[in-house]
Amino acid sequence: MDDVLHDDATSSPRHRPVVPPVATSWRRIDAWLSRHASKALADLRPPASWQSIQEVEARLGFPLPADLRESLRCHDGDTSPLGVLPCRRLYSVSEIIELRLNGPIRCA
Repeated sequence: MDDVLHDDATSSPRHRPVVPPVATSWRRIDAWLSRHASKALADLRPPASWQSIQEVEARLGFPLPADLRESLRCHDGDTSPLGVLPCRRLYSVSEIIELRLNGPIRCA
């Protein structure tokens, strides 16, 4: 029963979430990239600071979705022209502001 956890306080079973937390998914992605695509791993930026995330939210005038905030705390976007993941490029905090305030980001 791999998908059932027990709450220590009550010993009653509870189920694992269907979708794991973003940070857990990023650890799995990072581990896979480390073994199979080290160049792609190197294209991922370091985490965004909480301060930069709060600044983007203040500039935009609304909070970012929780999953996006958590993802930015793992990687502040990527530097690859095509993107590291199949879903295209991951934008950094500064790119999110630029895109939202100035329209689409143009490639040189």
